[in-house]
Amino acid sequence: MKEKSVLLPFAVLLILALVLTSCRSEPEEEPTATSVPTATAPVPDVELTQAAQTIIARLTETAVAAWTATPLPPSATVPPSPTSPPPTPMGATLTPSESPPPAATGLPTITLTPTFIPGDPRGELGMPDWQADFSLDSDWFTFDEENASILMRGGNLVLTAKSTDIFEIWSLSYPVLSDFYLEYSVITGQECSSKDRYGMIMRAPDPEEGYLFGVSCDGAFRLRYWGAEEFTTLQEWMESEFISTGPGAFNRLGVKALGSKLSLYVNGNLLAEVEDDRLAEGKFGAFIKGESNPGFRVTIVEVLYWDLADDEG
Repeated sequence: MKEKSVLLPFAVLLILALVLTSCRSEPEEEPTATSVPTATAPVPDVELTQAAQTIIARLTETAVAAWTATPLPPSATVPPSPTSPPPTPMGATLTPSESPPPAATGLPTITLTPTFIPGDPRGELGMPDWQADFSLDSDWFTFDEENASILMRGGNLVLTAKSTDIFEIWSLSYPVLSDFYLEYSVITGQECSSKDRYGMIMRAPDPEEGYLFGVSCDGAFRLRYWGAEEFTTLQEWMESEFISTGPGAFNRLGVKALGSKLSLYVNGNLLAEVEDDRLAEGKFGAFIKGESNPGFRVTIVEVLYWDLADDEG
């Protein structure tokens, strides 16, 4: 099933990102995105704090308490940062009526004891090979433009869909992976309903191609392939009881990629397995799409991966 993308602004964002990326001294290591960065303003601390308080309560009362945000030991460090400087903000600036709010102080520290369910990859793979540091500009491409923003705030990655008139918009980190288990821990904002959605893009050779695994605020998941001009649906929307729904929800999204097999997980539960051989390796990133709520926002508090390239499966 194919969905034709006809929105010129979305295509322009992709082209601008490619031009910007090609101008850097080390394009193979610089994070990339589908949008050009613009001047940014901090995200209000109130919403992030409310979201964190909500999820702390939920996690301590439900089985989702299997998540932990404890730091990696010294032996599992983040790869060296690229030597080239981060991109310089450019574009529109704030007008007097859009004065920035007070600087965000970030989400409270969350530390929970993991009790993973049987079959949860995170409970079986041991220590991850990499953990994103959302205080380093080199770890993720960030931007703030008219329709969406992806910004680092308080040690987290905050994605905001300002408009419902565009398709998914994403940003890429720089590591290139082939076979892996990739996991994101995400908290939804105070407006989250229907098919407002978020998730990960992986095996993306550049911003114009990749697999998108996402979940919606009403508790469904989907997998699609993006090929520069259109989406190809590999797994139709399917509801799952394992997906936490609505505002302030917490979900761990995971994908295990081994050869052509993509296994989709939420909160440690296997949802589906899909075979597709279009892409064998690439970068990974995060996407957001506001379907019902302009200003739909999610906060990614953790990104981890395990490199399985040497595993036999």
